[in-house]
Amino acid sequence: GKVFLPIYWIPALLLYGFGDILTSLLAFSRGAYEANPILAGILRAFGGSVAGFIFIKVATLVGLACLSLWKFRERPWLIPLILSATGLILIINNLSCLLP
Repeated sequence: GKVFLPIYWIPALLLYGFGDILTSLLAFSRGAYEANPILAGILRAFGGSVAGFIFIKVATLVGLACLSLWKFRERPWLIPLILSATGLILIINNLSCLLP
């Protein structure tokens, strides 16, 4: 079958998927820590590894993409919009941790 990625998912993948992961890992490498207590607990369960962090982020994206297809058919752009906004906020936060 043909795989189709609607254009409104591209910012979500770039901002939440790639941007947040990259800036989070950079911040972690400079001594920052995960501020979200739920995510921090899940990360501890994965041993605090980079692979565990990436797995959680990818699983979140896949789960929300499935939810978008299943429950938000009338507004398929809603979840990607929320992820894009969330990703942008997280990137700005992570970058603020990297600045002196």
